[in-house]
Amino acid sequence: PFTLEMSMLKEPWEKVQSRLASLPGNQGIEQRRLAYAAYFLRLGEGVVIEQGCYFIHPDRIVLDDDVRININTVFYGSGGIHVGRHCRIGPGCFVHSANHDIHHDPEKAYFEKGYVYLPTKIEDNSLISANVSILPGAVIGRNCFVACGAVVTRKQWPDNSKILGVPGISRTATANHKQDDSDKIQIEA
Repeated sequence: PFTLEMSMLKEPWEKVQSRLASLPGNQGIEQRRLAYAAYFLRLGEGVVIEQGCYFIHPDRIVLDDDVRININTVFYGSGGIHVGRHCRIGPGCFVHSANHDIHHDPEKAYFEKGYVYLPTKIEDNSLISANVSILPGAVIGRNCFVACGAVVTRKQWPDNSKILGVPGISRTATANHKQDDSDKIQIEA
């Protein structure tokens, strides 16, 4: 929700983001961290937001301590997004928390029907690979790995899951799991 403190900020969020999102390197990371904190619901300690990341409704987004977001990632926070501590988000990801309401009034065009808002959550210590789409209502448990290009749909994903594919399916990691070498590529010099 929009707070009185936010209304007193000198610059609207869109101008701040437009000015800082494309700044490269450590200087850009530091400037974003300092300037963005006042606009987010919570921006934890040690958060790193790389170049080219965009946030819609940051006032509904929590990035907890030590979250790192790689280049060109987009967060649509209108339904609420929470990213837990020590999470890593790969480049080119899309995290969404609202979708068009497709079920009501068949006489209206989709853009006229409004939205369904569903909070999205990525719990502590999870790793989201490149080009992953996380859809509204998805709850990714602690210590999960999401493979490159996966589409994570609306459901509760258990702790320690490996989520892969389109749509995403889960393979729960177990202590007894041994990786076999049949899927490794051999490179000879």
